[in-house]
Amino acid sequence: MEPIIIYLLITLFVSAAMFFARNKWLSFSLFIPAVISQFWFLYWTYTHRGGKFLTYFRVDSIGVLFIGVISILFVFSIIHTYLYDQDRKSPIRQVTIQNAVMVAFITAMSCALISDHLGLLWAFLEATTVCSAILIYFDRTNISLEAAWKYFFICSIGLALAYVGILFLGIAGQEKEHLDISVSLLRTKVHELSPIWLKISFLFAIVGFSVKMGAAPLFTVDIDAKDTAPSPIGALFSGGLLNVGFVAVFRFYEIFAMTEIRDWMDKVIMIIGVSSVFFATVYLLKVKNIKRLLAYSSLEHVGIALIALASGGIGIMAAILHLVIHSFVKAGLFYQIGQLYRTYQDKDIMLHGEYFKNYPAGAIVLMIGFLFMMSIPPSALFLTEFYTFGALFSSFHWIIGVLVLGLLTVIFYALTKALIQILFAQMLPMQEVQQRINPWESVSQYIIMAAVLYMGIFPNQTLINFVAEAVSHLPK
Repeated sequence: MEPIIIYLLITLFVSAAMFFARNKWLSFSLFIPAVISQFWFLYWTYTHRGGKFLTYFRVDSIGVLFIGVISILFVFSIIHTYLYDQDRKSPIRQVTIQNAVMVAFITAMSCALISDHLGLLWAFLEATTVCSAILIYFDRTNISLEAAWKYFFICSIGLALAYVGILFLGIAGQEKEHLDISVSLLRTKVHELSPIWLKISFLFAIVGFSVKMGAAPLFTVDIDAKDTAPSPIGALFSGGLLNVGFVAVFRFYEIFAMTEIRDWMDKVIMIIGVSSVFFATVYLLKVKNIKRLLAYSSLEHVGIALIALASGGIGIMAAILHLVIHSFVKAGLFYQIGQLYRTYQDKDIMLHGEYFKNYPAGAIVLMIGFLFMMSIPPSALFLTEFYTFGALFSSFHWIIGVLVLGLLTVIFYALTKALIQILFAQMLPMQEVQQRINPWESVSQYIIMAAVLYMGIFPNQTLINFVAEAVSHLPK
């Protein structure tokens, strides 16, 4: 039996067992086989790069890289999901459903990353929509219900647009009697297809998949989802689903990169990237909700990744590395924001204060995470942004480069202002600490930040080579 089938059967069986579990201990215990199967799948994909399986799956370096990111964050999110449940004392049924859907969510994202057929990729992304909506609704409040339905509705519209893009690509192929819409085949045949159909296809695809990247134009529903969902789920959205959405766009990019629409396609991506950074800047100046602040920061970083991709050359490598590192920084911050909320029982930044005094262990994580998020050296994000602007200026996009630098300066101000308010501002008279957090709960975040720091000081050549392998087939 093919390993992919074995992986799907194991994870679906574990998910079903969690769903029907009658107590929380059993439900959380079932995460053990889920994690084992996930890391076994990661090892198998790593050792079978370049292979094609079951006709519709192809294992490549970018897929393996982001499966690795998802697998690591899966473990940390399980830990913080358990802590979240311990704090909330949620009903058994609520917890068992969430755990079951989380396993299905991880499975759908992992399979999407190695899907060679565009239709299958779309199907797995649609599966993440259903899973995401259920995870958003965990707290069973009116606000979470509204956010879940909004997410499901808008994502379905976005993915419908992406599906139209796939259909247009199929129409273009039909004209040349190439009905197979697998990525590997299209890369060899796409130069025979009509440029008009290719442009229409790409426009629909990037607009539709923007809902999964959390990029412009369909980014608003992603913001609401990260705000409403439990913090461990928000970490998976920013550190996992965002990357899957990027890879979906990257699949179209690698198909069309060998055609005459390459320059036009880069311009479209550049517009969406700059727009994402612009909208992030505007909203970060106004936002008072700490979880929405992190969500808008993700909008900024996916915009930077798209700008890097459109700049070409080393920018393509920088885009992938940027998203890998961003995944860990943002996940660590979401875990910590969950503890910040438990301390003050409020998400309003202006109602926070003296966090350094009230919970030093968490405050240090928050301070380091914000500095890394702002790409302050020795953050590894500084290196990726440095190479992004290097690619941007070397491709003579001087005006865009200066504009983005100006926007990032404003974002730096907004994030610094929020950080100082939370860590050092004096608490209002009516404020009080609602709960004392055990410092051991922040250990996972220290591990994540230490890894990001290490990558910033000692860039990992193995990781760089892996990313270089992922883009080696693209034209220089």
